Amino acid sequence: MEVVDSVIKDIHDQENYRFPEFTDTSAISNFRKAHPEACVVAETYGVQDISFTQLWEMSRFMLVMIYHPEILRDYITSAAGIG
Repeated sequence: MEVVDSVIKDIHDQENYRFPEFTDTSAISNFRKAHPEACVVAETYGVQDISFTQLWEMSRFMLVMIYHPEILRDYITSAAGIG
């Protein structure tokens, strides 16, 4: 899978990004109601995948590791639910 238009485009996006409430499954329920014939597949990525494949373009993520490690630390702590 390739990131086409990442949610986080620069360090300012990163500083302001907040993870959505992961217990809210209403979007899936609403889709199922609207499309009862459809097969719905949901995938849950691990903490190691979110940063690389879903929210950031890889080279930008790597640059943040070099130039803004404290912001990246806070981001990963939040993603892991340990912050």
